[in-house]
Amino acid sequence: AALSQACDLLSAGVDTSSNTAVFLLHHIAKEPELQQALYDEFTSVCGLNGIPDFNDFQRMPLVRNCIKETLRLYPAAPIIRLAQTDMVVHGYKVPKNTSIVFELFLIGRDPKLYPNPEHFNPYRWEGKKEQDGLVTFGSLPFGAGVRMCYGRRLAELELHLLLANICRRFVLSTDQSSSLELIKLTLLRSKGPVRLHIKEREHV
Repeated sequence: AALSQACDLLSAGVDTSSNTAVFLLHHIAKEPELQQALYDEFTSVCGLNGIPDFNDFQRMPLVRNCIKETLRLYPAAPIIRLAQTDMVVHGYKVPKNTSIVFELFLIGRDPKLYPNPEHFNPYRWEGKKEQDGLVTFGSLPFGAGVRMCYGRRLAELELHLLLANICRRFVLSTDQSSSLELIKLTLLRSKGPVRLHIKEREHV
């Protein structure tokens, strides 16, 4: 069972995490001031050459909020559930055993939940706690409850390490007019390559 779960984590987590990383770095590259703030946060916690651990990331709220904002705009996949009984939802009859798809992409861009929803703004999460309704039910990139994705912590740790270390060592940039063209098959991804300019920081 443990081996099976480990294989699931590796196989299911490759495309989802890599696609999310592409979206994250695309937005970071377009915002030099945000990059500097991330660099300052990382170095204030770990210094110039420190290797962060899980506890360090608890002291990096901006890193964490950048990841939340990316997952709000670009959830890797919808949540799919099977109706256990016949039910009526807002006047629509839903028979038992119907597949129900929660389209997280639309929920994350609902202006009733998120002002200016198309704008990448990690600061919107400041002061929000896990028990707040916006965090708990307005953004569900890993699902919720007993069937929440059990790879969540691994995926979050991967993205934390990626973002913190890239912002510590490099400066990213891109054409400000560049935009992402999305395609959705099973997973949400960029239709074409995402091109970034990468410059090593002088202290490295």
